[in-house]
This record gives sequence, C-alpha cells and structure tokens, in this order.
Amino acid sequence: MNSTDNEKTRLVSRGGENSPWQFWQYCQPLTGEFHLYAFQPELAGVSSSKALHLGAFNDTANLAVQKSRFLEEPKTCVALELDAKEFAAWLENPEANQQPEFVGYFGSPWSGYGIKRVEEHQVEVIYAADRRYEWIGVFTQAEAFAWIELDYDRRRRRCVIC
Repeated sequence: MNSTDNEKTRLVSRGGENSPWQFWQYCQPLTGEFHLYAFQPELAGVSSSKALHLGAFNDTANLAVQKSRFLEEPKTCVALELDAKEFAAWLENPEANQQPEFVGYFGSPWSGYGIKRVEEHQVEVIYAADRRYEWIGVFTQAEAFAWIELDYDRRRRRCVIC
C-alpha cells in the first residue's frame, strides 16, 4: 500500500522501520486531532492481519513518541484492537469509509476502560475492575486517550502482577 497524503484524506504513512507493523496517521479535519494506527498485514500461512488504534493526539510530536513506545514496549501502550478487514478497507479508500475512532474497550477481562461515543466529537470513559466501575467523564478523543494513558501507567506501576 502506498502512502496517501492529500488535503481530502489527510492520511499519511508513518513508516515502520524494521518492523512488521505499518504505521498510519490521520488528521481528523473537523477536530484537528491526529490519530495513530498500526497495521500488520497478513503473512501468508504465518499470521492473520492485525490493526490497532494507538491513540488520538492534539499534535504530531506525540505520534512519534507513541510509535516509539509501541515498538519498544508494546505491552505498556494503550492500544484498541480494530477489525483488521474494516481497517484495510478504510486504508484502500479513506474518502468512502469512516475513520476508525478511539472507541471500544482497552484492558483485560478483569479491568479496563470502556470508551463510548456520546456526541459527534466526544466520548465517555468508564473504568471497570472487579465488579465495580467508575465513571471518568466525557472528553474529546485526544483528551480521553491522554487521561487513559496517564491512569493506565499509574495503575501499571502500582500493580504487583503487571
């Protein structure tokens, strides 16, 4: 797949130097937020394709930091799993398909963050763990990602088994 970089799509390849992952950034024209995606195409007979949403940001400097963090320590990253076939279809024709948003569930079966769209450019974040939940708030996608990343890092540092 070639990089697409034009005013209409605002989709740019971020390269995946010496990595099986391809990285893509997308600038959401209505909010100005930058979204970072990682895509691993299917390797014949070896693995199925994978797609991840690695976050929403207000500037491109954070995209490079997040990409490096993912390549160095992927288990420490907030990464929402996407449907790989839908993501591949979006890459093929980003003008015709809706951009994958920072919504879904991030975490383990025991604890994690639910991110649900509540308005056109806002999401609601809920943290759940061990039969309890905590309503965090309503944010832009970039604000939600920043909050989740800080909270996840804090909880991971305190966790005995992490």
